[in-house]
Amino acid sequence: MEVPDGALQKVVYSDDPATISLSSVLNPANAGRFVEVLSVKKKHWEHEGEWRLLLDDPKSVKPLPFRISRVITGPRCSDEDKTRVVNAILQHGSARFAQAYVDLGPERQIKVHDLLANA
Repeated sequence: MEVPDGALQKVVYSDDPATISLSSVLNPANAGRFVEVLSVKKKHWEHEGEWRLLLDDPKSVKPLPFRISRVITGPRCSDEDKTRVVNAILQHGSARFAQAYVDLGPERQIKVHDLLANA
């Protein structure tokens, strides 16, 4: 089982807006830093301990040398993409599937709801 070199990236958590802004991704001066820019999230997500698999060619996806325990889709993920994730889990893996959502309470927190426990 192989993952292409450099495809698996540990997320870096930072509140430096220059590091994580959309303009950083689209700025031609950052050509060659695409993976670095896409591997950063705001510091308040640090508890996730997230890794990202970033590939230039979707056909290069190969089985991972570890088990994925849980996949969480974001609040803006389309139903079509959620269906693709669930189908992939059911067909190829044993991960739990969860949906993040915005709690509309006074603090407007992002919460996660487990939807599929595929053991």
